[in-house]
Amino acid sequence: MVDRRSETGIQKRVESEFGRRWSFVPVNEVAPVWWVGVAAVLVWADYMTGPYFQFPAVYVLPVTLAAWFSGPLAGMALALFLPLSRLALMLELWGEPWDATTIVATAITRVGVFSAMAVVAARLAAHERALSKEVHTLRSLLAVCSDCRKIRDGDAWEALDVYMSRPRQDLSAGLCPKCASIRFPEHFAPQ
Repeated sequence: MVDRRSETGIQKRVESEFGRRWSFVPVNEVAPVWWVGVAAVLVWADYMTGPYFQFPAVYVLPVTLAAWFSGPLAGMALALFLPLSRLALMLELWGEPWDATTIVATAITRVGVFSAMAVVAARLAAHERALSKEVHTLRSLLAVCSDCRKIRDGDAWEALDVYMSRPRQDLSAGLCPKCASIRFPEHFAPQ
């Protein structure tokens, strides 16, 4: 016969292992300095591809990742720096393949779009962190029968003294099926 407590313990460990965030990099743990290196590589790649290749479409990914993993300031810095570096390349090095008004308008549009993306990504990251914290808090709660003080562990209800030897967890109130049928027979079938 399989011990139900050990089975649920294994299940909880598996859920905790697979219930983690999907990302491999911890949120807010990428130093903003790393994005300076990413920006330098992107500006170099933009220079190498020339004025006719629309390389700024690639800027979407680093701006979003910087905002997600390093916060809104890093994302906004990239959103500002990358289009302005493209503008400098277009005006100074490549000799204006298009008129200056069009180049400046395009740069301003790119700054606006990338900045909006950085703000959205940073807010989504903050929201994801808050939800993750709330889920962690809710998963740590245990339902305790208000009448007999049994604790729900999955589908089974166990005595409170079983949990006294386990690591501390926060509790929430409820009624086990047996007590619910005794206290509220009109709503619950007898067990």
